[in-house]
Amino acid sequence: MNLLVLGATGFTGKELLVQALDQGHSVTALVRSPEKLDIENERLDIRVGSVTDPAAVQQALEDQDGVLSCLGARGLRALLGTDLITKSMQAIVPAMERSSVRRLIFMSALGVGGSAREAPAVLRVVMGTALRRIAKDKAAGEDQLRRSNLDWTLVYPPSLTNGPRTVDYRVGEDLHVKATGKISRADVADFMLGQLNDTTYIRTQAIISY
Repeated sequence: MNLLVLGATGFTGKELLVQALDQGHSVTALVRSPEKLDIENERLDIRVGSVTDPAAVQQALEDQDGVLSCLGARGLRALLGTDLITKSMQAIVPAMERSSVRRLIFMSALGVGGSAREAPAVLRVVMGTALRRIAKDKAAGEDQLRRSNLDWTLVYPPSLTNGPRTVDYRVGEDLHVKATGKISRADVADFMLGQLNDTTYIRTQAIISY
């Protein structure tokens, strides 16, 4: 497949790139800082641009079969507040609706939106206090996606680790996760790639955890 990966310079995004290339996919990565990608492959096309720029997103979508996103603010930006997801969805959703690309698999975070009821109490507290700004931004962006006519899947992992790919994880639309719930970025990437040919979670959420 021809895949557009967003958030490719992040920890999960890089894992997604590696696994997609290992599986034989051709990958386009739309990034602001190409120097952060140290991956070289003849099937990897690195485009420089912003996910909040409608024109850049539209161009990157050309000839793609699907979009996978690991977009998210990190560090101080996450604590101080960001509108990254809201603004990126304002560019991504209309661009995809204008194109023939309908499949979007979007990684969010457990405790946001409809996943809050399945999140452990401690995580709900964190999302409502320390990470309230980023949670609000993610929820607003997800609302745009839910109102679209795209074939979307929202992926909700708990705490992310740098552990190996095990393919031994639980998934469910309504999945109870303990306070110690975690999953490796490698397994999140494995699940997201698997959804390209799986209709189980189209237009709904998928909570994933060990």
